[in-house]
Amino acid sequence: MSRYKVITKDATTKIPTDIIQRVFVGDEIKPIVDFLLVAGGGTGGYVATNAVGSGGGGAGGYRYYTDQTITPNTYAVVIGNGGTGFTSGQDSTFSGYTAIGGGYGAIAEGNNGGNGGCGGGASRFNSIGTKGIGSQGFDGGSCPEAGGYGAGGGGIGQIGGNSLTAGGCSSYGGNGLTFSIFGTGSTVGGGGGGGCSVDMAGGSGGGGSGRTASNGSNGTANTGGGGGGSKLIGGVGGSGGSGVFYIRYITSEFGTCTGGTKSTSGIYTIHKFTSSGNLILT
Repeated sequence: MSRYKVITKDATTKIPTDIIQRVFVGDEIKPIVDFLLVAGGGTGGYVATNAVGSGGGGAGGYRYYTDQTITPNTYAVVIGNGGTGFTSGQDSTFSGYTAIGGGYGAIAEGNNGGNGGCGGGASRFNSIGTKGIGSQGFDGGSCPEAGGYGAGGGGIGQIGGNSLTAGGCSSYGGNGLTFSIFGTGSTVGGGGGGGCSVDMAGGSGGGGSGRTASNGSNGTANTGGGGGGSKLIGGVGGSGGSGVFYIRYITSEFGTCTGGTKSTSGIYTIHKFTSSGNLILT
């Protein structure tokens, strides 16, 4: 393991060690943490009067940092909810860091996907809708051809699939990313699939599926996944998945710490927050 740092006024040097994980700032010693913060995903778009597809919701944005110094204290963790109805996801926050909620998927018949942490997918019919822009992940898919399909929402690891008619549906949700240092179940940030002539899969990491003959599927809770779009007349998009927060540290470097759900993996302790609360580090 090479996670130690010695910090002086004029230089920073990493020092390998197998047993210590501290940062020295003059005479001050600070422990190090790794963390992942994910916002809520956006909803898929809805279908008004014609059987044309709506866009998939964008995944919640993310903030991921390793080897970060921290002062033992009480920290508020805010977990953003996924979007419902026709809204973007809510932001998640921790210690001055903000993950931005995912953008909503476009309403059917030529509308724009919403901007957000990851962008919502566009739709197109008689007019062109534009993709949503992702600021902490990838954009939603576009609609470069005439036709009645919705594009996929962007994920934190991949752009949403474009809406195509000549070549068949390809409006999948953009894939998320896996953060294996936090253990199993830590694949997050999948975009929602767009409404198409066949069901379209959401991206890995909790993206909801786009549906042909039913409402879009919801994004998975505590992944920040975007909701799926729909192609059913009167159909609504799936809700976005809520966000999540992980933090890990070497167990021996702290006292009795509380907050979220605690687990251990080797020399590390991991806290997982699926709802808002306080992280108390001692």
